[in-house]
Amino acid sequence: MNKKFLSTKELGSLLGVTRQTVRNWIKKGEIKAFHIGQNLKIPVEEALRVILHYELPVPDWLKDVALASLRPSGRGRYRKKRPWSPQRSAKKEQVFEVTSNRVF
Repeated sequence: MNKKFLSTKELGSLLGVTRQTVRNWIKKGEIKAFHIGQNLKIPVEEALRVILHYELPVPDWLKDVALASLRPSGRGRYRKKRPWSPQRSAKKEQVFEVTSNRVF
């Protein structure tokens, strides 16, 4: 199971409360959530934080998903940069010359 978000119903069942209680906590700002379409979704990291705050046992699948989402995926900030090359810098200079001659 590789989920990044939980629904209000799923988090409510983990906490032992109704989904409306979870929605009320989101409305008060106690839980961070996102609207995906018309649905409210809670990130697994936030669900884990809430469960630990109330000192409830964390299900094994939630631990695994939360740890997997914290690992770098090899994209974005951790991506290896390409080495510098004179051709790349020459292309940048050419683009700058073309754009600098425009009349606004």
